[in-house]
Amino acid sequence: MRLKVLGVGISPVFTERMTFVDKQRIEFTHEPPPGVSEWAGAEGRYELSDVEGGTNLAIDLHLAVDMPLSRLATPVVTRTMQATMQMMGDRFTANLLRELDAQQR
Repeated sequence: MRLKVLGVGISPVFTERMTFVDKQRIEFTHEPPPGVSEWAGAEGRYELSDVEGGTNLAIDLHLAVDMPLSRLATPVVTRTMQATMQMMGDRFTANLLRELDAQQR
């Protein structure tokens, strides 16, 4: 996804290491390959729990993007990132439900 804020555009690419914990949690952390600098990264976890008739998925995600902008641009960057995160979450949900042939409750 391409981000554009105040005329500065980037297409963040980042590498995450995922670790399975206790068969109910997947933790991920930003871990670029050796010698590679990435402008963006994500930290967080997916937590799975059984519920009647299915599985509950909870997601905790923290995204960081290093943009070459002044701190004065913080309000605009914050609004743009909030909208971007919402759109990413909506797409993730739609794709996951489609892949699993499931419906959101």
